Amino acid sequence: MVLRMLERFARTIEVDVSPDEFVYRYGERERRVPTRGYLRKLEGPGGSYEFDEAQKTGQHIAVSLFSSLPVEFRADITEVLGAFILYGIQPLCRGTPIRPILVYQGIDRFETGFAFEYGVFREAGKLIALGDKAVYFKRPDQQA
Repeated sequence: MVLRMLERFARTIEVDVSPDEFVYRYGERERRVPTRGYLRKLEGPGGSYEFDEAQKTGQHIAVSLFSSLPVEFRADITEVLGAFILYGIQPLCRGTPIRPILVYQGIDRFETGFAFEYGVFREAGKLIALGDKAVYFKRPDQQA
């Protein structure tokens, strides 16, 4: 019940994913972010990550999320992907206190045959979205 009420106020962000770039859409607004950039592990409890397209500090390490992710980040791939998704949607969600609803499309571009990628994207989305029930996947055969 509460989730349904919050969903009425949440922004729905569509995320078109590919190994080279993610395209984030909210209404008529669109943001493209290459999957190459800089990543750093944040200090403190929970030890999350921060992604940026520019190297802001000496702690930021150059990464390519889907081709040459350094070994020290691979164990935390869900948190790393979550940091990347958060970076992409922040400009589209400014001023909105409620977490967004995420709709992924293009997951089949990562297909391994084991559906592993769906689990990783769902878990990363749950870190940012309104919750597990607010992360969706659009199949290639579905209309926009």
